Amino acid sequence: MRITRSGSTSNAFKAIGNKFSESPIHRQTPPFCISTDSKPVTKPPPVPYCHIPFHALRLWGKHYSERRFPDAFTEEGIILNNTTETYYPQVSLILVPKFVAVCTPLQHGGVSVTDLKEKLNSAIPGMLQEIKIDEDAVKLLQDQLNMDMAKHLRAGELSSEMLGLINQVADLEARKSINNPINDNIRTSGKKELAFASFITPALKKSIVDFLDAQVKSNAVLNGQLKANNLVEANNKVIADYSQLLKYVGRQPLLTFGYLYTHGIGTVLSSHVGGLTFLQGFGKLRSDKIGQFKTSLTDTLSGNDPTGKVRNFQRNIIAFQAGYNQVLAVQKKLSIMELNVAAEGDWATNGYIKDTDRKRIYFDAYFRARLPSTPWVKLDLKYDPKDGNVFGLLNFTYNLDK
Repeated sequence: MRITRSGSTSNAFKAIGNKFSESPIHRQTPPFCISTDSKPVTKPPPVPYCHIPFHALRLWGKHYSERRFPDAFTEEGIILNNTTETYYPQVSLILVPKFVAVCTPLQHGGVSVTDLKEKLNSAIPGMLQEIKIDEDAVKLLQDQLNMDMAKHLRAGELSSEMLGLINQVADLEARKSINNPINDNIRTSGKKELAFASFITPALKKSIVDFLDAQVKSNAVLNGQLKANNLVEANNKVIADYSQLLKYVGRQPLLTFGYLYTHGIGTVLSSHVGGLTFLQGFGKLRSDKIGQFKTSLTDTLSGNDPTGKVRNFQRNIIAFQAGYNQVLAVQKKLSIMELNVAAEGDWATNGYIKDTDRKRIYFDAYFRARLPSTPWVKLDLKYDPKDGNVFGLLNFTYNLDK
């Protein structure tokens, strides 16, 4: 039978309870929000994560339900809290007699206690963790125990104040013993086994897991939209969707400006190079057959001639490049067939060099194919419209990183 609560909740323990209610073991934290220090993350960061640029947020609103990611994590948090509130009283019932069994002989002994944490760890393995919430809770118990002994309450039962603290600490540890394993299991995408503390009975462990799965399967967001059967599946599906969103955002228009200055010495050309580059990806959300268009315009101003003899040569070359690459076939999420076409034009607008062309235009196209575990076989064709020449090249390329 559960020991009846008595005594009012101390202000110190209320403070501990407030800290617990703000911790990630009480509120679900997204699996890809990882703390960089040893303390728990006090609250999850805002969604979306990874500091996506503003235009990504606009695209999210266009191609996704604006609440899809927050809703999934909110539902997970609700399920986790429902599970905790449903089962923590049963776990607390297991813990309270163990606390009493440790504290009663210490009170009867009448000797000031300084090692209550060690004694609790020995009697209830796996309950306490090296976090401040546990340290504060144990200190409250130890202080109350020593205070009761100072009042010569050595014989008989523990004081009502002590029993009240024991019930409150047991509830705290019961909640943690449910929340922590579930959160660890979710955050690691199931790689860390869902393993509850040894003081929770096998029948109670099974009941908790069955309750979790039943909650997910009856949830309109996690099961109805994501088709997930448990919390790990739900997280994995959200992460996969989020990864596709990031790739889609990466295909949106991007315009960049660059400048490069090279200081020439001897035969090295001094130069100023300014350029504009535009990138545009193509392909629907979750599409593997994507394309990319890239164009650039650069202006190169050289300060001296190639021999280094004529300074302030002021040779200026404008170059325009444009190309498009299209993935034609995908196997096992790898591109196995691609087509690329490109064109380039160079114009010398100042600082002409004798016997050289003032402008040149090139066309280039290649087709390459492979199997997922084989080298690229690439046929490259180049065309010079001025001379009417076509140059073909067949090569093999293998990425050793794969």
